[in-house]
Amino acid sequence: MAEKFDFSQAVQEIVNNNKTGHWQITTESVRWDVYWQEGKILYAQHSLQSLETLTYHLMRVSPTALAKLPTNLAVNPNHHFRLLPIVQRIYDSKIISYTEKLFLIKEITQDALESLLCLSEGKSEWLTIKPEHLEVIKVIVGENLFEAKSLLKLCQLRLQQWKQLSPLIVSPHQRPLLAQPALFNTTTVGQGNLSKAILAQLTKLMRGLSLRQLSFLLKQDELKFAQLLYPYVQQGVVTIHPPKAPLDELPTVLPRQESRKESYTPAVIQIATHLGKPPEISKLKEEDKKEEKVTPSPVVSEESKSSAHTEKLPAERKYTIVCIDDSPTALQTMKKYLSEEGFEVVTVDNPMKSVSYLFQAKPDLILMDLSMPGINGSRLSQILKSSSVFKDVPIVVVSGNASSLGKWQLREMGAKDFLAKPFTKEQLLAVVKKCLADRFSPPVAAVKYA
Repeated sequence: MAEKFDFSQAVQEIVNNNKTGHWQITTESVRWDVYWQEGKILYAQHSLQSLETLTYHLMRVSPTALAKLPTNLAVNPNHHFRLLPIVQRIYDSKIISYTEKLFLIKEITQDALESLLCLSEGKSEWLTIKPEHLEVIKVIVGENLFEAKSLLKLCQLRLQQWKQLSPLIVSPHQRPLLAQPALFNTTTVGQGNLSKAILAQLTKLMRGLSLRQLSFLLKQDELKFAQLLYPYVQQGVVTIHPPKAPLDELPTVLPRQESRKESYTPAVIQIATHLGKPPEISKLKEEDKKEEKVTPSPVVSEESKSSAHTEKLPAERKYTIVCIDDSPTALQTMKKYLSEEGFEVVTVDNPMKSVSYLFQAKPDLILMDLSMPGINGSRLSQILKSSSVFKDVPIVVVSGNASSLGKWQLREMGAKDFLAKPFTKEQLLAVVKKCLADRFSPPVAAVKYA
């Protein structure tokens, strides 16, 4: 018999008590497994995740890896972990890097948690992790535990965006179909931003494929694609059909039994009161429209400018800073400026290898370029902030595109501050000093620099 499922209360208890175990949640058709270690998430999955789930998220993590996948990949129905062994096999075959493997595991985990956050009824059971299961997770996941608060906040933000499309679009597994194919390419739809080339392509593809399947073929994020398609659904040019079985059994932001949007209060909202309420999306967007874009940070006072060049770090405390940028010139500049002031500097020019370097360096601060080949700096920042290892390490986004970043975007990606390129030595030192001062006590602001 189904029970009222209070996700927020259960997570609060797990986190507060630093629990280790296997949290299993079941409905008549779906089972979720969430593995915890001392109040942190090791891994999450659900029973309807398939090879299609893996290839979709792999497309987002490393599009070039798809062409290298073995043709005999298959989910072993007898293996407790549906996708983890396949992820490890892809990594062992050197198709993806260590950083990409962690990204892929994070994406699969988040995929499972997003549907779980929408669940209102189910049977919840706390189990001891079997030693053989724990061994598999530790071998594949390593020490990259996920902070529940950070990871669930990412899920919350994403589900809020899905909810803005309800009741018309509520799931990536729904199937858009053309109501009037002849009008799709010719009708001008208000706020419709799909190009003629994409419209022509979709005319051929919309033959019962889901939003996720179409997004995969278009190499597009499923949520972004749903947002782009939304105006066409509003105008009746595209109709939305239910997911195919068994994916129609997954909970969505608008449960099937709910007919009135105002009566729906999903767990994604309830959990905020327990894990530290995240900023409301609607308010954030309003604030972001009002606020000015982030200016090159920081604004350096004359006193700060002076102290940055005349004071020295104490010998008993040496701060390590990791700089991640695909530009050798930018890395050389940052290393020169910071080394001259007594910082230990580690430079990484290949973002695909950055996570392994970060585990080795154990940095006090990370400077990261926003636009890098292979992995977007925003997504790299998100996975680092959801990791228990780096949750307290401030991240400064370094980019030449200052106009594209607002405070809301920085908060969403988990970055502490922003530094615009090109920058002076004074600007670099000031933002570094500010971020370290916010993290450490006594404040680094009082520390003497050379």
